[in-house]
Amino acid sequence: MRARSTPPSPTRASSALLVAAFAAVASTARADAPADVAALNAAAEQDLLVVSVSYNGAPREGLAYVLREGDTLLIDTDTLRRLRIRFDSSVATVRDTRVFVPAVAMVGLSWNLDTKRQHLDLMTDPRTMALNDITYQFTSVPQPELPHWGGYLNYAVFGTSSFDGGNSSSFADSIGAAFMASVFGPYGVGTVGFLVNSRSATESPESVVVLDANWRIDNVPRQTTLLIGDAVSTPGWWGRALRFGGVQFGTNFALQPGYVTYPLMAVSGLATVPSTADILINNTRVAEQKVPAGPFTISNLPTMTGAGELNLVVRDAFGQQQIVSQPFYIAQQLLKPGLTEFSVGAGAARLNYGLENFDYGSSFGYGWVRQGFTSNLTGELRAEADEDGAAAGVGADVLIGRLGVLSGGFAGSNGPDGSGTRYLIGFDRQTPFLSFGARYTHASPHYREIGDSGPQISEWSTA
Repeated sequence: MRARSTPPSPTRASSALLVAAFAAVASTARADAPADVAALNAAAEQDLLVVSVSYNGAPREGLAYVLREGDTLLIDTDTLRRLRIRFDSSVATVRDTRVFVPAVAMVGLSWNLDTKRQHLDLMTDPRTMALNDITYQFTSVPQPELPHWGGYLNYAVFGTSSFDGGNSSSFADSIGAAFMASVFGPYGVGTVGFLVNSRSATESPESVVVLDANWRIDNVPRQTTLLIGDAVSTPGWWGRALRFGGVQFGTNFALQPGYVTYPLMAVSGLATVPSTADILINNTRVAEQKVPAGPFTISNLPTMTGAGELNLVVRDAFGQQQIVSQPFYIAQQLLKPGLTEFSVGAGAARLNYGLENFDYGSSFGYGWVRQGFTSNLTGELRAEADEDGAAAGVGADVLIGRLGVLSGGFAGSNGPDGSGTRYLIGFDRQTPFLSFGARYTHASPHYREIGDSGPQISEWSTA
């Protein structure tokens, strides 16, 4: 009987192939075993994770990228910046286009990584956190809309009567009236004011005297006003407020009610967790501000002018509070740093105001500017000139600690009678209980200002 050959089954063939493959892999592994084990160990020791994050017990939005190198944790710099954690960029390393910083390189930072929850909890000493600079925001005032065309009329009528003892009496022996008419629209406001006078109610009016007539254009966003017509010059500390007809342009902070021109104070504190800060001025609560964890500074605080005391009460969600007390002196005479106030004008001086119509004299011009240089120093410069001469002067207001404001200035003039000088020195202090001020000024015999109508007082003082 002839023997039959049985073909190998598929299972046996596959087993043979697997055995051969394992043998080949094993022989290769024996050759490269040290290199592969080191690579696997390095991959296991450097695990890149994407985790949620909380900071000082408060959950934060966004994800964090962390890298583990043995017992060391590296955190991506984008997360550190978002959490406002200060770090040293010189120890940063780059992994797959991301920049990481070792957690041990950040002073006061501790961490707990929960790999099951994929969550990283960071804790730090609030004193090591980045400073939070907070500017207190006052209630915003909506910008006014340009009006449609319209107008109004203000008037006042007055009269006097006398009795001679008889039975008859007149309604009024004399009568007068004051009127102010105005028209407004998207291109400004036009105003004219005038008086109507009469000696007797039975006679025709003796005169109609025009007081002021001008067209005014306000720029609310830039807080400036342009006047064409009758205006009053800005005197500064040494000049005269002179009525004139012409053109005037300058700042007008009254266009934005509530706008504060003088320097406001700032206060610093430390919050261990996100908290609420109550601001008290002379034991009166005036504002509230949310503050994040860490050191903070709140600037632009609403305060009263003069001397006082500020209390900052920082209260967290657990009811714990800390109080920061700080005395202050706010000087309304000063301008906050960087703020400029100015006025320029040119035209003809107004004469016999309220007596004659459109009576103008010689031409003149002036310029005045104040600048806030620091929170304690504001400077002033003014110049004026007419057909008979010119004058110029400088001045400054300085806050002396919490004592008060020291003012000083010097001006010089040149006129038909020669040259002259004038200087000023003064001091002001304001408190809730007592306020006082003193001024002393001296002028040389030939000192002259535009608008002078006679001899000048050489010196005077007020208190």
